[in-house]
Amino acid sequence: MANSNKYQTLLSKLKQLPLPLSLANNFILNRLEQLLSFYENDPKDSFIVFALAKEYETEGTLDKALFHYKELENLDPDYVGLYYHLAKLYEAITEEMLACSTYEKGITVAKKLGDFHALSELNNAYQNLKILMGN
Repeated sequence: MANSNKYQTLLSKLKQLPLPLSLANNFILNRLEQLLSFYENDPKDSFIVFALAKEYETEGTLDKALFHYKELENLDPDYVGLYYHLAKLYEAITEEMLACSTYEKGITVAKKLGDFHALSELNNAYQNLKILMGN
């Protein structure tokens, strides 16, 4: 029950954020429609789930972006690119503690996979957030 309340709180915060003022709507809708079609055909394809989350994030539909990032985390927890973007989304909705724990998970995955580029990006973002938080 607590997780459900936390999720609802996150969704309400997401809905309060302003949408981007100007987007190439036709291009984005077309791309989104294509991604949704790919997703319908293969909902377990990690790249498609990630691309769908990024597309929703780009268009400002952050609740759907969060849903698909969390879906990807459950589907493929070793998809290292997920953690930076999910943590940044948490930062955008002022959920700094969730952002920190997401960076920490990503750092663990990057170390496990030997992905030093991702490890460096995650570490930098994590340390910057901790500085901003005063830790």
